[in-house]
Amino acid sequence: MDFSPKPQSHLSVSIVLHNSCLTLLQRALRSLQASAQVAEQAGFLHRVSVTLVDNASREQYRVQLAQVVADWPESELFQLQCSLQPGNRGFGHGHNTVLEQLTSDYHLVLNPDVELEGDTLRVGLSCLQANEDVVLLSPKVHGREGEQEFLCKRYPFVWKTRGVWYLTPLCGLSTTGVIPRVKAGNT
Repeated sequence: MDFSPKPQSHLSVSIVLHNSCLTLLQRALRSLQASAQVAEQAGFLHRVSVTLVDNASREQYRVQLAQVVADWPESELFQLQCSLQPGNRGFGHGHNTVLEQLTSDYHLVLNPDVELEGDTLRVGLSCLQANEDVVLLSPKVHGREGEQEFLCKRYPFVWKTRGVWYLTPLCGLSTTGVIPRVKAGNT
């Protein structure tokens, strides 16, 4: 495919936590940052803004999470911030608190225990930029032994309210991994 990347793309990422394993979170963040560097070098990305949404974890956990954020190396490409929620209203609500404020070109809903392959963001952004009728991608998931793991939803529910697009918590997508862009006026 002869395709030129869209210059200066901004990717936002939300990761919802509730007393989640910080070791796994740090591995997820390192893999996300490495994948962002590959996408940047390929010209698909210039900034990644990651929001860690903490859904009312224990106070000791929040102190440790704040330390993870404070210790994260600063860079122009990869910014990390934390949003502390007063209560645990669930996974979807946690992500929606970030979605309501987005100004990015693309958004990634990510679990804290996911590790990305090095070229994941480059491939995903390439697909989205080359196919304007695609608005949502889902990965093919493999377990530790390389076996395919099946996600619990075939089609997510997408809706728009007050000018903001929302989606159900993503557990999976179509068998093709691609959902067509919703046309204006089709709700």
